[in-house]
Amino acid sequence: HLLTKDKKPAIVKQVKGDRYAATAFIDDETVVTAIELFRFSQEEFNLGFPVFNQIVESYRSVSVDKKRAK
Repeated sequence: HLLTKDKKPAIVKQVKGDRYAATAFIDDETVVTAIELFRFSQEEFNLGFPVFNQIVESYRSVSVDKKRAK
């Protein structure tokens, strides 16, 4: 598991084969946020994976004031 900036766990699932993908699922209060890295070559995937991790770790949930949102 990775942890987001606000310490929420991100569950990361990976697919490898004819395409390479990693998806991080972050459970927020009312939604599930998904962040995805998708590449057709393993080399490109490996180059992008550290940046993907940084994006997930920098994610922070933003709450909306329900009274002001109307």
